[in-house]
Amino acid sequence: MNLERAVRLYVERKLSFGFHYEYSCAIHRSLLRSIGDVPLRSITPRQIEAFLNGPRTGNSAWHQKYDTLERFFRFWVSRGKLKRVPMPRAIPKQPVTFVSYIYSRAELRRLLDATLVRKRRCRCVIAPETLRTFLLFLYATGVLVGEAVALLRRDIDFSKETITVRSSYPGRTRVIPIGPAVHKLLSDYLRSRVRQQHRAATVFVDNNGKAISRPTLVGCFQRVRKTARVTRHVHEVYQPRMHDLRHTFAVHRLTSWYEEGENVVVLLPALAAYMGHVGIGAMERYLSLTPAHYRRQVTELSAPLIRKRSLKR
Repeated sequence: MNLERAVRLYVERKLSFGFHYEYSCAIHRSLLRSIGDVPLRSITPRQIEAFLNGPRTGNSAWHQKYDTLERFFRFWVSRGKLKRVPMPRAIPKQPVTFVSYIYSRAELRRLLDATLVRKRRCRCVIAPETLRTFLLFLYATGVLVGEAVALLRRDIDFSKETITVRSSYPGRTRVIPIGPAVHKLLSDYLRSRVRQQHRAATVFVDNNGKAISRPTLVGCFQRVRKTARVTRHVHEVYQPRMHDLRHTFAVHRLTSWYEEGENVVVLLPALAAYMGHVGIGAMERYLSLTPAHYRRQVTELSAPLIRKRSLKR
C-alpha cells in the first residue's frame, strides 16, 4: 500500500466516526507532499525526522506532528500493512511558558472604542459595528472564536433567552442562557443597518454578506488592538489575542465570585459546562490566572476539586 491511499483511507475512517480531523489531515497531506506517494514499507525514520524538523516548526508543533504520525503508522501496523512504526526518537518536550493575556476592563473599553475610531480609515471587509459586537459577544459569553463565527440566526432564541453554541468537537454543542445585556447586544446588531442589508444565515457577516473568515477576523483584531495600545511588551512575541477574551471572561467571573463571597467549589463545574469544557480539569488554568490577592483562596478552594479529579484517573 502506498502513502496516498493509506492517508485517504485513514482520514475517511476518522471522519466517519465524527472526529474533528482537519488539522491532523493537513499534517498527513503535508507529509505526502514532502516524501511523495511512496510505499508505506519504504518510509524510514530519517524521512520522518526530516519532515518533523521542517522550517518554522516549534517544539509544541513538532510534538503534535509526531503524535499524529505515530498514531497513523501504529494503525497500519495493527492492520498488517507495516512491520514496525518508522518513527525517529522523540525530542524532549519543552516546558510551556506561554501565559494567556487577561484584559483589564480599561483595556476592553479601549478595544471597543478603537473598533469605531478606525471606522473612517479601516479598509477591513468587516464593518466596525460587526467587529465591535463580535468582540463584546466573545467577552460576554466566553465562547470560542470558531463557535461565534459559526453562530446562526436560528441558534438564538430570544423568547427563551438561550443560544445554541455549535462546537466543532463531537458532544460539545450546548445551549447556554443569556442575560438582558447579551439579548440587547444581539437584537440591536441584527436590527442594525449593517446587518439588515444581508440575509445570511450566520449572525456575523462581512461587508459582502458572507460569514466572516478567521484570517480576516484576526487581521482586523490585531489592527484594532494596536490602535487601542493594548500590548504585553513592545518586543514580546505573543501579543494579546481574541481567544484571550474567553480566558478574560472566565477570570473576571471567578474574581467576581470571590469578591461576592460565592461558593466557587459549587459554581466552578457549572462554569466549566457553560464554556463547553468536559470535566473540571481545564478550569485549573483559569484559577491560576486570577489576581494575586486571591491566590491563597484559589489554592484552598480548588484543592478538593483537583484531588477528586486525581482519584478518578
